[in-house]
Amino acid sequence: MFPDSDIARKFKCKRTKVANITKALAPVAQKRVNALCTENKFSVMMDESNDQGDKKCVAILVGVYD
Repeated sequence: MFPDSDIARKFKCKRTKVANITKALAPVAQKRVNALCTENKFSVMMDESNDQGDKKCVAILVGVYD
């Protein structure tokens, strides 16, 4: 994404770090998505899977043009 940045090239991120970053940014992102969906037309896509035994996962994607 940033081929000319030495800092970005050295950055490594596994599942735990990504989960923590996502949890920290979620409230801000949720407010932004709520505001966009209130003001604009949007679409919702959902995908449910339980490929890992009894653990179920639902992915929800909201598409909105801003």
